[in-house]
Amino acid sequence: MLWGRADRGIQRCVDWFRNVAEISPGAWTALAAWLAVVVGIAALIYAWRQYQRAQQQTEELTQPNVAMFMEPSATDWHLIELVVKNFGRTPAFGIRFEFANPPTVGKYESAAYEDRYVDITPLNLPAEIPYLAPSQEWRIVWDSALDRRELGEAIASRFDGAVTYYDEPKNGAKRRRQFRSTAVLDWATLHPVERLELLTTHDLARQEKQKLELLRSLLTYFHYAASESREEVLRSEINKMKSAADELRERYRAQYNAPVNNVAFQEAHTQVINGRHRRDVV
Repeated sequence: MLWGRADRGIQRCVDWFRNVAEISPGAWTALAAWLAVVVGIAALIYAWRQYQRAQQQTEELTQPNVAMFMEPSATDWHLIELVVKNFGRTPAFGIRFEFANPPTVGKYESAAYEDRYVDITPLNLPAEIPYLAPSQEWRIVWDSALDRRELGEAIASRFDGAVTYYDEPKNGAKRRRQFRSTAVLDWATLHPVERLELLTTHDLARQEKQKLELLRSLLTYFHYAASESREEVLRSEINKMKSAADELRERYRAQYNAPVNNVAFQEAHTQVINGRHRRDVV
């Protein structure tokens, strides 16, 4: 049976080659022409698709690209700003915000701090940003990370939204296209609120310079105050210095929770022993 199938296959191939050999030269020419037409059409289709793809990529590179995100302020690290920036190569027009639940902020100026209660209000966002040039950005201070940590779960931390914008002005001659960029604004993705202060050599040198300046000011004050011979004037100056020291001591205790008997702020007295001055802290 297998040998019979093989013989039939061989016979068909022989018949096909015999038929091909019987084709006239004119038929071969016509067949070659049709093959050339088919190949040309396929090349045109391929070139057209490549052109469309290149044109689409060019449009994507030249269209506006507006994104919305949040980042710490450059001046105060704990202040968080909401930023809308055009990363594209062409201007963006009519930028609008879209939020299912708008971003919120604590209304601290009218808060009853003794009751630990703060009003939660939506962030004051504009209805529209008319125009953003390439690389231009719009910013608004959103909230303080320190204050928001105090509120805890009383205020939401995640907001899903989007910005919509156009590539042409509203009354432009061309038909403008609308674009939409989604964004997730999540306070949990920011760096921890606790900040590590790293002092460089320059910072330490500046601090020492400030201490020397403070000491020079104190010595200058002592020089002019000690030249006064009237007792009531000297007593007035002494009272001023004691008042300033007491104020500094209370501020230090309130800020660092320092103990009352902190040695750094105990009063210093001068005693005379064997004709020599000795400065003790009691």
